[in-house]
Amino acid sequence: MFAGGTGITPMYQLLQAIAVDDEDTTAVDLHFCNRSVGDILLFEELKAMEQASKGKFKITFYVDEGQAPEGIEEGILTSAVVKEIIAGSDSTGMVLGCGPPGMIDEALLPAMNATGVTSAQRGYIF
Repeated sequence: MFAGGTGITPMYQLLQAIAVDDEDTTAVDLHFCNRSVGDILLFEELKAMEQASKGKFKITFYVDEGQAPEGIEEGILTSAVVKEIIAGSDSTGMVLGCGPPGMIDEALLPAMNATGVTSAQRGYIF
């Protein structure tokens, strides 16, 4: 799951739905990109959700401006980084993405094409 800026909104709704269903075994690896630490929407809520998930959710935050504090990655999601993430993921998983055109068109879609993500594994990319 990849989100950029306000693209976290639909992803957050999915996370909430998964979190409240005790029988849902969906594991989520969310990569959430923002310009600065101050721009990270729902930071505290997402951290709390990750901690309460008992390992079901893994959330990695990225910022590309300013100094990133401990626990937040510096830099943008490039196609190479996304390829690494996808290659290390469960091959039966689904890739979801919501963010600015640059993130989707320059990083996510090329990485999905290069790693052989099938059309059935491509969730909603918007």
